[in-house]
Amino acid sequence: MARRRAAALVVATVSVAATVASGCGGHGGSGDPSRTPATPARIEGDVSVARLTYSASDGGRLPAVLVTPRGFSPRGCLIWQNGLNERKEDPAEIWHRAARLGLAVLTVDLPGDGIGAGAPGDIAAVDPRHLAALIDGWVSDLGRAVADLEGRPECRRNIGYVGLGLGGMIGSLLAGRDPRIHATVIVSTPPTWRSLIAVGDPTAGVEQLRTADRVLAPLDPVSWIPRISPQPAMVLIGRDDPLVPPAEAARLVAAAPTPKRIVHYRGTDPFSAADDTGAAFQVETFLLRWLVKPTYV
Repeated sequence: MARRRAAALVVATVSVAATVASGCGGHGGSGDPSRTPATPARIEGDVSVARLTYSASDGGRLPAVLVTPRGFSPRGCLIWQNGLNERKEDPAEIWHRAARLGLAVLTVDLPGDGIGAGAPGDIAAVDPRHLAALIDGWVSDLGRAVADLEGRPECRRNIGYVGLGLGGMIGSLLAGRDPRIHATVIVSTPPTWRSLIAVGDPTAGVEQLRTADRVLAPLDPVSWIPRISPQPAMVLIGRDDPLVPPAEAARLVAAAPTPKRIVHYRGTDPFSAADDTGAAFQVETFLLRWLVKPTYV
């Protein structure tokens, strides 16, 4: 479910995976012993880019890119999650904006075993039990990445999360379980896996949707978003978003915890030139308030 990258958004990226069933690797400690050392960094203007890998929950390796501002110490780190089959280099356009805000960036490729291109139709075609196992794996490895960021001086134990589409769904679970995520932004995010499957496959029968509901309901974002509290959350809703119809969006808004910020944007992409609602600016303002400014107190 790849979404258009946010050129105007100030964020850092992690596309990795982890387990709701086993939690997020604890709330203390530092570093990730499964991470291999970074390769020598290359310089790209005002940032330094190094490559590393993590061990995944499925036994494989997750290639990653660590991006840090040059010339000063960052104020924290953000996790950016688009969806499946996004490359770790895809968010490169926002690295420099993140550096100017004072944020380090970690981007990890997210594997999508058996989900094709990661579009809603591809996800709808996956057996719900297999999809539940994949979700568990994604959330588990994300928790591992959070543990690594917690141990890095660049992050100051100050971590945020931004997710679009599938990335928002996964991030809702992660942030609902892990208080180490200090601020969460979700964009174009279906409230339930059933609603995602219904959009992806309009011909899905009642029994198919009931099975999906029975298996996947414990992992629904609408159930996990309230647990993000007392940490702040921001929800971006598209007025013409085909992925999240208005009635479904309303469920997500109602479930979002306090403190929360709700932003409605035009079109289907809040970070495109066609959207003049200032959604990207509002996301930046949210992150400044809840992630960057507290580090100066």
